[in-house]
Amino acid sequence: MIVYSFNAKAMQNAREALLTGGYEDGEIVILSSGYVAAAVEDALPNVSLLAQLGSETQHMQEHLELAKQGGDKLIVYAPTEHESKRVMNVARRFDIRLAEKYHRLVIEHLEEA
Repeated sequence: MIVYSFNAKAMQNAREALLTGGYEDGEIVILSSGYVAAAVEDALPNVSLLAQLGSETQHMQEHLELAKQGGDKLIVYAPTEHESKRVMNVARRFDIRLAEKYHRLVIEHLEEA
């Protein structure tokens, strides 16, 4: 799942809280807004027709806008419903802007500010 925040310190604090709560270092990644913006801008021209027919391009545009506004991206490996709830319990304590859970064929919005 992914979480966006415009507060880099809050993202670091959320990461530390997740690590304290039992997550492993390799299960949590923070990507800077600059990195996310560059990656999405590079990927958008190469989006497949299938992704264009679905909502993936829209999600990419939304992530690009958040990154351009200075939003950093926290990615957490949370494959089960229980783990997603654990991540959200931690994330809500910090200054989050958007939270999404990625399933096989669906992206679920968990929270949006």
